Amino acid sequence: MPADEYGRSLPPFTVNLMVRDVMKALPFYRDVLQVAVRYADADFAALEWNGTGFMLHADHTYDHHPLYGRLQAARLRGDWRGTARDGHRP
Repeated sequence: MPADEYGRSLPPFTVNLMVRDVMKALPFYRDVLQVAVRYADADFAALEWNGTGFMLHADHTYDHHPLYGRLQAARLRGDWRGTARDGHRP
């Protein structure tokens, strides 16, 4: 499906995740989380889990965004805090 057609097919709210390397991230989503990969290349991946679509974008695809510098400055990505069951509170 061409990119513009895919974009028009999206619901009003979608989840977009930034990753350093799309191709390195895919095995986790596909093999561990059992997410269906609808499309993937080095810059972008369209994924679906339980009927909900979401996307991965490579960091460099946002290199002209005003907040790109902050993204690059972040040494740690994501934040594992555990759960209340583990004795942690978000």
